[in-house]
Amino acid sequence: PSSEIYPIDYNLQQMYKGTHAGGTEYFLSVAYENTSSIELLQAFSLFKKWQHSNMKLLLVPANGVQRSFLEEKLRTYKYRADVVVVPAGLTVHNWYQILSSAYATVLLNDGAASYLMALEAAKAGVSVISSSAFASLMLMQDMVTKYPETTPTGIAEALLLVYKNEKLKGERTQNGLLFLQNIQLTQTHSLFREI
Repeated sequence: PSSEIYPIDYNLQQMYKGTHAGGTEYFLSVAYENTSSIELLQAFSLFKKWQHSNMKLLLVPANGVQRSFLEEKLRTYKYRADVVVVPAGLTVHNWYQILSSAYATVLLNDGAASYLMALEAAKAGVSVISSSAFASLMLMQDMVTKYPETTPTGIAEALLLVYKNEKLKGERTQNGLLFLQNIQLTQTHSLFREI
């Protein structure tokens, strides 16, 4: 992860939240493909139904096709006012701002890019939500909040757990920071070496 990524103070978080999410807390996810994007939107709907809050969902489309798909789906989405599709032209610096001020990141696949995003989130002191399989594969079981199965209900329960349990969120974030101090990035998992 870049040396530009680090835990930021409250004032910077508030400034970046104002810039990118209208000043509210948000979950952050990268939209790689249609199926997982729909599952995440369904999960976010359940979260909003169970927990009436101002929490938003920021989505970063992986490409132009994914952006078009998300914009189309959001036209009729019930909670569309609480979902922000990050504008095109996102710079690396803007990505660091968005990541470091997120409430939590939500990983929906288990490729090398997700592993890098998990490391970046850990380095920024941001909570990570991922599948149990991903956490196990990447030896990150105690640094992430896991959803046992990739279903809207499973993901929504993990979102709610992170939202309602600040102690657990803090412990997992601290474990992520410790994890980064104790690994050799040059000798890490084969998926990461592919990047």
